[in-house]
Amino acid sequence: MGTIRNIDHPAAKERKSFAEVLAERAERVAGLRSQVAEWSREKPWTLEIGCGHGHWLVAYATAHPDKYCIGLDMLSARVAKANAKKERLGLNNLVFVKAEANEFLEAMPENVHLDEVVILFPDPWPKKRHFKNRLIQIDFLDILAKFMLPHSKIYFRTDDRGYFDWAKDIFLHHEKWEVLSSEPWLFEYATYFQNLNPEYQSLIADRKG
Repeated sequence: MGTIRNIDHPAAKERKSFAEVLAERAERVAGLRSQVAEWSREKPWTLEIGCGHGHWLVAYATAHPDKYCIGLDMLSARVAKANAKKERLGLNNLVFVKAEANEFLEAMPENVHLDEVVILFPDPWPKKRHFKNRLIQIDFLDILAKFMLPHSKIYFRTDDRGYFDWAKDIFLHHEKWEVLSSEPWLFEYATYFQNLNPEYQSLIADRKG
């Protein structure tokens, strides 16, 4: 008797073709482009990549009504909780979006600029073979630089010393960014991961003119 195949098991599902993956990505970018086109252009934009449940960005947007704040996260449940916080407070200078950072930047209009980019406690991908998955990469900083005017800033914070050293080295050797040694932190408001481990490191990078 032949073996009965369990079609519900993930391993039994057919893999998507490269063309299908590209088509789905293009569809996501097009959807993001439509969303971005509706957002306010009257205020400077602050982008938080990996916003989680939105604790930090909700507090920042509340304290800075002069900024238009955008939070990105890859998980629908997190984005839903963040939007619920926003709605309860009636904040009209804040949006939360389910999006991958590179796809979001691809959807950005060329005439829109980011005043600040905030990256708090991203996944450190600690194993060497996974370093390629870390957010801070030369190519990613090149893309960000396209949307940031001179002296716009990136605020990066992590509780993983290895990732911090990795990121700092990339910033120090990148022709479009300068690491600042005495710049004050943008806005102090403790996040979940910050409370878990108070031994964190912070880095501020300035977009060179």
